[in-house]
Amino acid sequence: QRVSLRDGGGFWYVPTGFVERLYALQAMVGALQSDNQSQAELSILPQLDIGDNKTFLAGQAHDSIVSSINKMMSEVERWKDEDDTKARTSTVEKRLARIEELRLTAGTYNEILDMAQDSLGGLLNDLRVELESLL
Repeated sequence: QRVSLRDGGGFWYVPTGFVERLYALQAMVGALQSDNQSQAELSILPQLDIGDNKTFLAGQAHDSIVSSINKMMSEVERWKDEDDTKARTSTVEKRLARIEELRLTAGTYNEILDMAQDSLGGLLNDLRVELESLL
């Protein structure tokens, strides 16, 4: 039987003195997932204002955005390869809107984590051109 600490999850600050217990709890929750006993998840995010943590999280955020871009680019390539059908206009428009969401997300991560976003702008622009060619 599942127990929800808070509907939809939540964030808690855990003092560094309890970090070993926190990692033990994360391992226990992970073991439950691997045994298919639970859909619970416990993620540990380090304190943002520490240099190494900030750099790590910025890298993770950057990689996540690049992954989203690559997924959409693969989708565009698949649509181009399908001779008998073109992507529906509404679908392409949704992907174009998603590009702007990713651009805003990158800007936010840049402000919070000093995430480099130079390469992201080019990738997002390339994706936009590819999508617009489908309209």
